[in-house]
Amino acid sequence: PKTMGSRRAREAGGTPLRLRRMARALHDEWRHSGSVPRDADTTRLLREESKSPARAHRGREPADREVLRALALLERPASIEEVSAATGLSPQAVQAALRRARQEEAVTERRQGSIRRHQIASPGEAAELRRSLAPRDARRVHERLIVHLSRMPPADVSSLESLARHLLAVGR
Repeated sequence: PKTMGSRRAREAGGTPLRLRRMARALHDEWRHSGSVPRDADTTRLLREESKSPARAHRGREPADREVLRALALLERPASIEEVSAATGLSPQAVQAALRRARQEEAVTERRQGSIRRHQIASPGEAAELRRSLAPRDARRVHERLIVHLSRMPPADVSSLESLARHLLAVGR
């Protein structure tokens, strides 16, 4: 039905992957009948399919959740090394988690020469992930980033700004 389609498109936020997942769920449920009945209760069926990729972080592997939360807390595009420092995970584990998140369209990748930087695709979802992080855990991420950024020679103003932001976040 037309109203159901427009409502589900709004829920998907225009993200093609979520729209495809929702369409696939409808197809799987009603493929034998050839159409979705007008009075069909699609809410339950599509609830999981319409969740945004970053919002569905509760069902993810622990490493994937940590990477998404660290990216949200960074509030800017970050390299694999920065995310690794923020999470305490190996660069290989971070890279694998980022690859999965990109496939689900939860994370975008920006290339600057040979450097790849990643960030949460939706600012609203990033804010929600930041809110889901306990203050103690956020402080631990900030502390790790302070150590990481302090060890590196300041390459540009943005790295100094990042260090200052993390210092302020922990009250230094």
